[in-house]
Amino acid sequence: MYFYKLIPTMTILNSLTEIPPNWQSIRLLTVNVGNISFACRGPYNHKLCQKRVEENISNNIRALQPDVIFLQELLHPSQCDGWTELDRRKVGFDKNNQSVSNQARRLLGSSYTIYCASRMRPEIGHPIGMECIGVHTNAGIIEGCQPGGLFYSSEGLDSPNPECNPEFIIMATMAKVRNITIKLINAHPHSRERRCRDNSLEQLFEKVKEAQNVKTNTIIAGDFNFDPFHSVEKTPDIWKKNVGVFGSGKPFYYHSGIAEHVPPYPTASILVQKKTIDHVISNFAAGICSTLGEAPNTHRIDGGKGMDHRAIICDMWIPPP
Repeated sequence: MYFYKLIPTMTILNSLTEIPPNWQSIRLLTVNVGNISFACRGPYNHKLCQKRVEENISNNIRALQPDVIFLQELLHPSQCDGWTELDRRKVGFDKNNQSVSNQARRLLGSSYTIYCASRMRPEIGHPIGMECIGVHTNAGIIEGCQPGGLFYSSEGLDSPNPECNPEFIIMATMAKVRNITIKLINAHPHSRERRCRDNSLEQLFEKVKEAQNVKTNTIIAGDFNFDPFHSVEKTPDIWKKNVGVFGSGKPFYYHSGIAEHVPPYPTASILVQKKTIDHVISNFAAGICSTLGEAPNTHRIDGGKGMDHRAIICDMWIPPP
């Protein structure tokens, strides 16, 4: 049984000492399921490749029961085409006899409406990864999608520079959670090229700004590939302009990072470095997050091994419309 206990500490991010009874609760999970280890090289492209890890994540998602899930670095179904996996411990083994071919569906089960996006590298001819958003059917809907279905979009919220790796994507969808309309943005900008990352974030916040002509409740979560708490000099200017602590006057504020703990817990281990590069921000909600496997009384969602990121779980509250 997965044991998770919400840390009840309220910080300056959340000025509410008592949640009003007419506010709606929402449990949110964001997790980069990829792995840079040698085990997931080759056609897997460092995406989630081990059956045991996939099963651990799936079991823990069912135990945590999030209403909304942001997933990064999933294996695209087409990545298993054209070659034969001989290792029965890998998710590509005996792929033709798998009852569920989509990894997002295997992770989330049948109780989620799932919306995925990917980009294709022309020289390869098919996507080598995808990002997905899931909304539990008991919590709400993804607009334009049949409840419980799985849908693909070929479009992202950003358009990559031709010189940048197109695998990295920022995707978005409109959802209605607890009968409140929310824009959900799953962000995974470029990891190595700073100019590419900055360009994608510029597009993200510019499009969000355009949408603010009509007030839009927005949650942005994912692997942003930079640490604004320990590497301030590498933090994009557009992020500094738009994101801050609650009460800072910025359009978005943290629910993770320094909202959870000071100093913030690391969310990724890259070689020998630990960084806080996974974030959850919003422009309307209350509540804080916990970094699973780093915060007290929490455990890693992968069972202790298999991912280089830590999942973030958030218990948030939505004000009435």
